[in-house]
Amino acid sequence: MDCLKDYILLDGVTPKVTPNSNLYLNRELTIPMLHISGMVSNDQGTLEGIWDEVQTKAIKKFLIRLKLGMQELFSNCMAVDEAWVCKNRETLAMPLLYFLGTELMLEVTHTNRINRYTSIDKNRALEMRDEFTREFQVQLKAALEMINANPKTELGQVFTYVEVLP
Repeated sequence: MDCLKDYILLDGVTPKVTPNSNLYLNRELTIPMLHISGMVSNDQGTLEGIWDEVQTKAIKKFLIRLKLGMQELFSNCMAVDEAWVCKNRETLAMPLLYFLGTELMLEVTHTNRINRYTSIDKNRALEMRDEFTREFQVQLKAALEMINANPKTELGQVFTYVEVLP
């Protein structure tokens, strides 16, 4: 999903680049850069490489969660494909932000990149992951309801109509 890749960045990782969303994960979720940079050791790559891995995994999972969210909220998955996601990426920015935070904390808890100098421990990372997951769910529901509230699109003889169930 190319339109989501680098849509949200880590401030300080890719200097002089402003993401299209104007959102930086570590600014918005107040994760100190020291917590994130502690994942890198000399033989394990760069922070840019780690962020690229986190984004790649997260974006694949994000699409699945979007489809599940549509199914749960509206009993219909409509056409949640790359074109739909790219068209609605501005509305989906906040859920994506929290999902990226969740995936980053998952990386912290499951990686061998953690070392004794890292300033975030696994317990705190788990707490943050749970916090980000809860907020992701709230933000996803709100975003999908906002997208659903937009005027319905006519597709020839077929109308796209999604009804919210109580």
